Amino acid sequence: MTSQTKSLTDIRLEVERLAARISTEPWMLPTYGYSEETGKPHIEVDGNFYYYVQSERGGEFVRWKSDSFDELLFVIFRDVVSAFNWKEPRPPDVRGRDQRRDRFQQNLKLMAALSEQWAERLAEFQRRLLDLFPFDDDSDLRFDLAKDLEGQGLSKEEAWRIASEKYPAPDRGTLADGAKLYDEFHIPHK
Repeated sequence: MTSQTKSLTDIRLEVERLAARISTEPWMLPTYGYSEETGKPHIEVDGNFYYYVQSERGGEFVRWKSDSFDELLFVIFRDVVSAFNWKEPRPPDVRGRDQRRDRFQQNLKLMAALSEQWAERLAEFQRRLLDLFPFDDDSDLRFDLAKDLEGQGLSKEEAWRIASEKYPAPDRGTLADGAKLYDEFHIPHK
């Protein structure tokens, strides 16, 4: 470890200090130096590098590496604010509105409480993500109509076709496009 690389204890203390600003719960924070094997992130330090790792039942599915402490903190808190924001169930009166609209804004608000630069970076990531995967305010209507039609005896495929014609989904990018965007913003992903 170089003099510039933080120890696991230093990282934990800084994460806890920042987490207190937005009142996160302990379960939202990573572990340090070990994995719970539940998919919860853990942090490792090796030489000049920080690692953000997720593994579950012996299988590692994310291993992200950086030599930047600031970037590590951004990655940690990008996931923390997302978990914070998604822990609450969606209110029933928000049907007909893509739930990402409110949740993305809340993520930016939480991130700005930690760092304006992180909030700007997250805002740009969200903008680019929405270019690939636009808001879909009609998804609830499409789903409800398909279920109603299926209940009237139409096949699942026919019901979905009719519902999709009435409430078309926006054009979307591919999963590969999304993965490239995550890579471009140095955000770990599966």
